[in-house]
Amino acid sequence: MLRLTLVVTMLLLWLHVMAGASYSDARPTITPVQVGWTHAGTLLPDSSNFVTASLLVITPGERIYSTPGHCAIRLECPVHNLDYCYSMEAGVRWTDFMNFYSGRLKAKFFAFETDMYLGSYASEKRGVTQYELNLTLHEKQRLWQLLDENMMQDVEITYNLLKDNCISKGVLTIEDALIDERLEFGQMPEIMYEINGRLARYVARRAPWVEFLYTSFLGTECDNFWDIEYRLSPELVAEILQKSHFVGNSGATKRPVLIASKRLLTQQASERQYAITPTIAFALVLLLVLLISVYEIKNGPSLAGRCCNVVLLVLQTAASLFLLYLTVYSGLFGYHWNWYLIPCNPLPALLWLCFRHREWWPKIYLVYTVILICFLAITPISEQIDLPHQLITATLAVRCATIWLLTKRHES
Repeated sequence: MLRLTLVVTMLLLWLHVMAGASYSDARPTITPVQVGWTHAGTLLPDSSNFVTASLLVITPGERIYSTPGHCAIRLECPVHNLDYCYSMEAGVRWTDFMNFYSGRLKAKFFAFETDMYLGSYASEKRGVTQYELNLTLHEKQRLWQLLDENMMQDVEITYNLLKDNCISKGVLTIEDALIDERLEFGQMPEIMYEINGRLARYVARRAPWVEFLYTSFLGTECDNFWDIEYRLSPELVAEILQKSHFVGNSGATKRPVLIASKRLLTQQASERQYAITPTIAFALVLLLVLLISVYEIKNGPSLAGRCCNVVLLVLQTAASLFLLYLTVYSGLFGYHWNWYLIPCNPLPALLWLCFRHREWWPKIYLVYTVILICFLAITPISEQIDLPHQLITATLAVRCATIWLLTKRHES
C-alpha cells in the first residue's frame, strides 16, 4: 500500500505540473503592450465605430489547458477611452487544481485592460490575432452589456476541458447579443465534420502527451458529435467564422461575421518538439517486458521479473483508480463509458490481495490474458482505442501470459 500511495502521489504531482497550477510557475513580470485603437479618428455619421468588437485568438501554450490556444473578446470605445479584453478564466491555486480534476472547477469572464492582457501573452512569447466582428452598433453595445452583467452577477460555468471553455462561451455570448439575427455557419474545415475523437486528436496533435490524456479520458464521447459551438477550437474558429454570416430572422439580410483581421502579437516561442512520444515510450516498455518474459521462459523466474510484476501492478492500479475516478465521479470530460476500464481497472489488485494464496489463483492470469487479447482485437470498435493504449494493453497481456506459463511449468 505504501508503494501504491507513493505512485498515486507522484501521478497527481505530475498532473498538477501539467495543469500549470504550480505556485513556482508564476508568470514573468508583465510589460504592457500598446497596440492602439482599431478605429482611431473621427466618429462616423452613423456612429457605427462608436464601439468596436473583436475576437482575439491566442496561439497554443505549453500547459494542458492552453494546448488548444485561447480566445477572448476585445471591446473598444475611443470616445470614452475604454479598451478591455473579456476573457474566460479559472484559478490556479492548489484547490483549483483539485477542482480541475474533480470536474468542479469554476470559470467566468474577467475584464482586463488590453495593454496588460496582451503583455501577459507577450511574456509567454505567444501570438495574438484580432478579428473584428461585423456586429451592428446596438449588438456591440448589447454584447458589452452582457459581458459586464456576467461579471457583476458573478456568473460561473463548470469548466469542461473540451466543451465548456473560452471559445464555446465566447461564441455563445456573441450569439446572445444578436438582435433579430442568427449566426449561420458556412463551409467548415473537413475535420469539423469528423467525430469528437478525431477532432480532439487534431486539436492536440502538436502535444502528443496531451493528446494521449484527451484520448484516455474522453471515453465514448470520442464517437459522438457535439453541436458546432462546442466543437470550435481557437485554431479553427477564425477560418470557420470567415465563411459564416449573420442572417436576419426573416432571411432578408445577410452579412459576413468578420470584417478584417490584424496581428497584434507575433508568435515568438518555437513549437515544442517531443523526443519521446507515448507510442515510443510504451513501445520501449513493451520491448523491455518481452525481453524479461523471454528470459524467464528460458531460464525460470528472476528478480527482474518479480520487480516487473510489482511495478506493472502498482502502476496499473494507480492509473485505473484515477481513470475510474474521472469516469464515475468527475465531470471534467463528462460522464460516459470508458473503454480503457476493461484493461485498466483495480480488480486485478483486489483479486491479488484477497486470493493470491488459493490454488486456482494462476488461472486468473490466464483469464485476464484472454480478456486483454480480446480487447486488442476490438481496436476498430471505437475511436478512443489507439496505438499507445494498445501497447499498454499488450504489455499487460504479455506479462500475465508469462506468469501463467511459469506457474504451469512449476506445477508440472
